[in-house]
Amino acid sequence: MFVHQADFRFASLFERYWRAIRAEVSDIPRADFVPVITPCAQGGDWLIFPLIADTHDPLYKSPDILQANQARCPCTVQLAREVPGLSSLAFTRMAPGTRIERHVDQLAPPAWRFQLGLVTNPENRLRCGQDTLRWQEGQAIIFDPQRTHDADNRGGSDHIVLRLDVVKSRYNPRPITPRRVAQ
Repeated sequence: MFVHQADFRFASLFERYWRAIRAEVSDIPRADFVPVITPCAQGGDWLIFPLIADTHDPLYKSPDILQANQARCPCTVQLAREVPGLSSLAFTRMAPGTRIERHVDQLAPPAWRFQLGLVTNPENRLRCGQDTLRWQEGQAIIFDPQRTHDADNRGGSDHIVLRLDVVKSRYNPRPITPRRVAQ
């Protein structure tokens, strides 16, 4: 289920500063991202640059790694500190040809997922349930990752988003009706 970004006051702040956020991630070499370890990723690399983490993977929780990563992205981290209920923050990157198979995330606590398109093209797609959206640079997509979802990059270049998870109980968003979803 996709939900209205207007129900998340922080969304407009990130959209306003998306170029500054993109400049920060553009300065991070691809080699400094780490693989997302999951059987869901097929056909290419799916990489992550964690900034704030609650995940069970010790690599993402290492205070030294997170502090070093945060120092490289001061604007992004400053904006994130304004987000009520933030549980994780990262840049993710999908190589051309990468497909993230249909899956359901088991997050504790349950969360809404915010993704801000930073480097994208019309061939990048996210499906949640039966609805599909395409990322656009500088625009947010918010969805329920505890519902079946998948994504792919059919374009010719890496696809990069800023990903935030926020505690679900802090927000009560309205669903986007199917007629608003681009196929």
